[in-house]
Amino acid sequence: MSDQQKQNAHPPEFYTFWVHCNICYRMYFKKECRFFLLACNHVACEICLEGHLQQTDVYKCNLCLKITKACEIGNAMPANLKELFHPEPFSDGLNAFRVMAFQNKHRQRYFAHQETMASRLEEYQRLCTEAKTNCQKLYQDCENFRHERKHLENRAKLIRQQRRQIDDNSSNKTSSVSSENTSASSLAGTAITSFSNLSQGNPFDL
Repeated sequence: MSDQQKQNAHPPEFYTFWVHCNICYRMYFKKECRFFLLACNHVACEICLEGHLQQTDVYKCNLCLKITKACEIGNAMPANLKELFHPEPFSDGLNAFRVMAFQNKHRQRYFAHQETMASRLEEYQRLCTEAKTNCQKLYQDCENFRHERKHLENRAKLIRQQRRQIDDNSSNKTSSVSSENTSASSLAGTAITSFSNLSQGNPFDL
């Protein structure tokens, strides 16, 4: 099988998955923007290089802060630079040590970033689980408070009803006592009047 056939056996991203912007970690194979290889051997996308152009094709690297030339990554690259991205440097008699050192450096950077992101994801998942547990606890507390409030409202309603009943009974008793006092006063007055009449109409001596 020829080299061309071997390369056609896999999609292009199979060989360039490790090529990424060393600043924002945007992936080259997604073809979202242009990528550049800097003379300091860092790779950067045009978005991260924007505003850092010193002069034509000369940029300030955001990582090492060097003023360096840049070459757009693609088929039009000079051969000595394009070989750094060769998927099988051993088969063409290239400088395998140079190519592998370059690619391994960027792979390690990419994998370290992936591990960092995985760790962050695990931490976010832990925080989300903790927040979910706290929310469930707060919800249960709110439900308990709601039931307690309903119970207290019913108790307050019952107490108000009992108070009104007590007030009504007190009013009825007061009215009854007043009526009885009025009747007693009336009887007493009648008796006094009769006694007075008796004394005035029938005088006698003992």
